[in-house]
Amino acid sequence: MSLDIFIDPESEISVKFWIAKDEVNKTFIGAIDEDSKIPNYEYKEYTASFREPNFKDVSELSDEALSIDGKDGSFSMTMSQVRISRVIKLIKKWSFTGKDGKPINPNKESIERMNPVIALTMAGALEKSLGILNRTQEILAEELEDSE
Repeated sequence: MSLDIFIDPESEISVKFWIAKDEVNKTFIGAIDEDSKIPNYEYKEYTASFREPNFKDVSELSDEALSIDGKDGSFSMTMSQVRISRVIKLIKKWSFTGKDGKPINPNKESIERMNPVIALTMAGALEKSLGILNRTQEILAEELEDSE
């Protein structure tokens, strides 16, 4: 059996996600798959492509999110920072266009300025594709069982 141990720098992870606008509450609603769509809303499909993360990427993302307390040596990890850094580091292209219909360049500045619901939906679609959401749900289920 042959095992390719290296990540191809040209490989892409393509994701789809859907955004709807709640006209009553003036908010956005995101869905990372068909099953998570809320009925009676009109969704628009978007796509994004990301570079497949390699060992260096994962290490850097973890380091960026790690905070160590100098007094007692305790540490904490900011998952929100990992999420935004992952999107910024790995994004290659997306289907967002401006009001003029021209493509919006996917870069750090545009990602940081995004509506949070839209950005979190896109990040969630990437995490689902990477298997991160599934693992998080497994951990939460285990913790719930342990607490009972």
